[in-house]
Amino acid sequence: MISRNLIVATFALSVSALSGKETNPPTGKAGDPPSPKNCTDCHDDGTLNNGDSNFTIIGLPSFYTPNRTYELNLLLDKNATGYGFQAIAKSGNDIAGSLTTVSSGMTIDGGYAEHNTPSTTGQWTFKWTAPSTDVGKVTFYASGLISNSSVTSAGDFVYT
Repeated sequence: MISRNLIVATFALSVSALSGKETNPPTGKAGDPPSPKNCTDCHDDGTLNNGDSNFTIIGLPSFYTPNRTYELNLLLDKNATGYGFQAIAKSGNDIAGSLTTVSSGMTIDGGYAEHNTPSTTGQWTFKWTAPSTDVGKVTFYASGLISNSSVTSAGDFVYT
């Protein structure tokens, strides 16, 4: 049976240096509830949603089928020297389904898909298995980091 519940995606994107947390971002920085935090906690020069990058998750279904697995591609589109991200699927405040890694350089931590080494391409593939039952609307939250390889926050941009 196909669920008629909408999939929604929200994004937060930061352009910055990948310094300090090159291995993994802190948990809970994908912009998700109940206390939405994103890359601005560590990477921000005070400018929000001001820049020319694209941040996309390809493969999200409009509606999901319980227990079905979907392959997703996260893309950060800007010429840079390093990239990072964190993403999660939720229904309300609860994790919805499960994420598994496909690409190297990423891990699952506390239900979040995230980089565990900086990427030089800004592209990751992972899988989302929908919840085993219909949980209603599922929202994907994601925060991405584009690095200019400086050690300061000068030139950082955060997108939400």
